[in-house]
Amino acid sequence: MNNNLSLIIPIKERNEFTFRILSYLARNKFPYKIFVSDGSNEKKENKKIISLFKSELNIEYLSFPYDKDFRTFLIKMYETLKLVKSRNAILLPNDDFLNLDFLKNISDKSFNNTISGINLNFKINNFFKHANDFGRVRFFKEHNREFDQNLANENNLKRIEYIKYFHPFEAIHLKENLQKVFQMSLEFYVNNHKELMWFLLLIPLYNNKVIFVEKPLIARQVNTYSSEGFTLHSKSQHSSEERLEEFKNFIIDRLGDIKVKSLINSKNFPITPKISNLRKVIICLIYLKKFISKYFLNLYFPKKYNSQNYIKLYKLIDKKFK
Repeated sequence: MNNNLSLIIPIKERNEFTFRILSYLARNKFPYKIFVSDGSNEKKENKKIISLFKSELNIEYLSFPYDKDFRTFLIKMYETLKLVKSRNAILLPNDDFLNLDFLKNISDKSFNNTISGINLNFKINNFFKHANDFGRVRFFKEHNREFDQNLANENNLKRIEYIKYFHPFEAIHLKENLQKVFQMSLEFYVNNHKELMWFLLLIPLYNNKVIFVEKPLIARQVNTYSSEGFTLHSKSQHSSEERLEEFKNFIIDRLGDIKVKSLINSKNFPITPKISNLRKVIICLIYLKKFISKYFLNLYFPKKYNSQNYIKLYKLIDKKFK
């Protein structure tokens, strides 16, 4: 079973979190292949971190040009997937956690489909540090993701009708689906994460049904560099109705299935988040805090890679995963 799955961790800066997730995976004796795709300017630092776990984890370090824009990131992911030999893969940002027990209990037959689990959102309060990699932890019960059984329907158009219940970053994918996602994203000239999500939602659902396992798969940190989470958006992450219409025509051309057209709309494929005036003020305060912590308070918190800092967090994560 170890050959069925690979883990891909794309990184750009955030060294503390790279150390934190690799330390956690080593602590849990993670048996699968790990690809660390580095698009940062701090490759020397990242290589040093990865060398600490080479003897405990099956890691392949991949060096890529700096992620100067979103297209560079897409190329990095597409080239990484070309090197993956396993049939399935998981995309894991380095500030999140993965439940190994979830993976151990999946049948070989399930790996023929997309596999989805429960997502646990949490935030860490450590106001004076720029990177909230450890501190007081709070989990959000209300953000456990819903699931609809229609995502397991044999009819792919029926699955797409319920696309709002599909959460591709809390899923194990067939590698070929992920390759199509990033290949098409490059062909379409995707501009940001919002537009990438259109492909990440549609392609796996169109090609395969989703098997849901009612256990936590991912624990996701929502406030990596801020005191808030969930709705901290920037204009660069927005798209438009015009771009969605272009996406619709692009997909119909690639899939050759006109029936998909009526299912692609801004309700199922989000464009621009709605942000209240109060929320805009809060976001401004968050960015101010980030600026102060990065350029002033961060001087009092030099980087020290010590797994002991995270023991409390690891134990809490493991408890939530059970």
